[in-house]
Amino acid sequence: MRLLTMSMLSVLLLFFSTVASAKILFTSTRDGVKGIYVMDDDGSNITLLTNEKRRYLPNWSPDGKLIVFRQTGKRPLLLMNADGTNIREITTPPENAVDWPGAFSPDGKSIVFYRNVDIADGPNEYYLMVLNLKSGKVHQIAEINATSPDWSPDGKYIACSGAINLGGLGSGISVMTANGRNLKTIVPSVRVGNSILSASRPRWSPDSQKLLYSQMKYSRRQLAPNVNALIREEFKYIICDKNGKKLQTLNIPKNLRHAGNDWMDNGKSIVFSASKYPINEPPPGPEEREPINIYKYHIATGVLTQLTDALGDEQTVNWIDDDVLSVTPVGKKEIMWGTLKQ
Repeated sequence: MRLLTMSMLSVLLLFFSTVASAKILFTSTRDGVKGIYVMDDDGSNITLLTNEKRRYLPNWSPDGKLIVFRQTGKRPLLLMNADGTNIREITTPPENAVDWPGAFSPDGKSIVFYRNVDIADGPNEYYLMVLNLKSGKVHQIAEINATSPDWSPDGKYIACSGAINLGGLGSGISVMTANGRNLKTIVPSVRVGNSILSASRPRWSPDSQKLLYSQMKYSRRQLAPNVNALIREEFKYIICDKNGKKLQTLNIPKNLRHAGNDWMDNGKSIVFSASKYPINEPPPGPEEREPINIYKYHIATGVLTQLTDALGDEQTVNWIDDDVLSVTPVGKKEIMWGTLKQ
C-alpha cells in the first residue's frame, strides 16, 4: 500500500512539474535591445527568447509551438520555435518589398500577413498575403493598405486596420472573408469637430463573435507660428460585434496610450500594453515620456492590474491559453523574473 502511495505521489509531482501556465508573448526594450519575451499571464517568470538585433510583432501559433515575427533589416517573415531556437526565414519578398507579420490561421497551417512594396516612381503598394507553411507558397488575397491582420478562430474572417479615408490621417477597422473577398469597413475613421477618431489593432474574441480594438482621438493644433503638433485627446479600448455594432467601451483611463492589445482568460479579460500620456497637451519630449508597460483588465469587474513595471517599453502583446501548452519553454536563454504590480 505504501509503495502504491509513493508511486501515485511521484506521478502527481511529475504532472504538476510539467503543467504550463497561460502565457503572454511580448516585445520589450527592458535590456536595451528590443527582444522577444514570454511570461506567465500574472506577470511572473519573464523569459527572454531572443534579442539578436531588433525583433518585434511576434505572434503565437495556435498550438503554442511556433512564433512568427519580424526583424529590422530583414525583408522576409521569420519563424522560430517557442523557446527561441531554430530561427528561419519563411517568405521571399521582392527586393523592393517588406513583409510584416499578421496571424496564424486557426489550424496553424497558414499565416496571413501584409506586404509593403516600394514603387520608385509612384506611391507604395500594399497587399494582404497568405503563406502556406507546408508548401511555402504565398498568394495575394487583397490589394489593401492593411495592418495588424487577425484571423478569426472559426477560420471564416480576417480583420485588419489601415488608412481608410480622411487622406490617410485616420485608421479604421475592416473585415473580409478569409479568401480576401467581401471587404467591409465596420469601424471607419471619422471627424468629430476638429478631431479625428482613429481605430486600430483589431483582435477576434475566442468565439469569433466580437472584436477588440484601440481608438485614439486626436487633432492638429498650432502651438506657435509655423509650429503645429498632433494633440492626443483620449485613448479608448472598445469591444464591438463583428459588424461594428453594439459598442462596449472599457472603463480604462483615457490617458493610457495603447501599443498592443489582445484577449486573455478565454474572453473574460483583455491584456494590453500602454504608457501614461499627457492628453490635451503638447507631446512630451524623449526624456519626459513614460515607459510602456503591460496591463490586464477584467471585463466583468473592471479591475485593472499592471503586470510589468519596466524602465523600457513593453509593446506588442499576444496571449495563449495554457490548454494548448504542454510545458513552459525551456532553453539556454537568459531568464528574468517579473513582479506583479497591483
